[in-house]
Amino acid sequence: INFINFKQSVGYKMRVSSFYLKRFDEFCITNFPDLSVITEELSLSWATRQENETSTKFEHRICTIREFAKYIMSIGKYAYVVPASFIPHRVKHQSYIYSYDELNRFFTTLDNCNYKARFKTTYLTLPILFRILYCCGLRVSEVLNLKLKDVDLGSGILSIHDTKNYNDRLVPISNELTLLCKEYSKKVHIISSNEDYFFYNKRYNKQFPYQTLEDLFKQILTNSNIKYLGIEKGPRIHDFRHTFAVHCFHKLSFKNNDLTAYQSILKTYMGHASFYETTYYIKLTKIMYSDITQKTLNYLNNAIPSVGGVSSAE
Repeated sequence: INFINFKQSVGYKMRVSSFYLKRFDEFCITNFPDLSVITEELSLSWATRQENETSTKFEHRICTIREFAKYIMSIGKYAYVVPASFIPHRVKHQSYIYSYDELNRFFTTLDNCNYKARFKTTYLTLPILFRILYCCGLRVSEVLNLKLKDVDLGSGILSIHDTKNYNDRLVPISNELTLLCKEYSKKVHIISSNEDYFFYNKRYNKQFPYQTLEDLFKQILTNSNIKYLGIEKGPRIHDFRHTFAVHCFHKLSFKNNDLTAYQSILKTYMGHASFYETTYYIKLTKIMYSDITQKTLNYLNNAIPSVGGVSSAE
């Protein structure tokens, strides 16, 4: 707890680290119950990559315990620090863009409850949760952290707090999605308070667990005949955010809008700190590539002067 408080006092959120610290504690109790210090054997055992573990999760897991061990050393106690060489080279995920047909199959599976969940409320939760992910382009953590007080069903506004870039923002949602959220809230939040999570685990009255969401997601993919391509290739839940950005630009391209002007709007809507982040999400797919390319060239031809200082359009 002192370690977490210390890191938070200097600006770290510790949400992910707290999760891995809890897992490390459980790991120690199960495999090294008699140890009272972090030994080399314990640390290297923890630093063994698990089957099907992504490079990102593996990195988070090792770095968390490295920082924890460094903290223990800083207060005058012994702890073995896993060498930096154990930290894997991060492999950048390939953005998977869902096709419109895949989205249709995915949401049909959700609406028909064609998957197995432990609690009945899950069948009410997932259709709304995944629609918010796709229709609003939110990060998974932003959706799971939503509380009732953050969901204004009167005006159709989501209040997003404590985000990746430490910025709060307001996200408007469509009338259709607002209506679906109202219907969901009436069924699930009969006696809830404003401090309760909008999507929650009914049994433990906590936010909907990410790992449960991940497990159900893979089940829904299979039942929707959407092939899982691999750990670093997806599709992943986060790819709904990528798809949101791409589909926004796809629709704009058909309306002959200036895509560069809308990039600024998308940056703000998605909560990016820089235009570079927004550009990262704008992945061109085969279905839209030729359209976007031609429209971009048209804008560039008008924007970039020729050698003589005369616009090429002239």
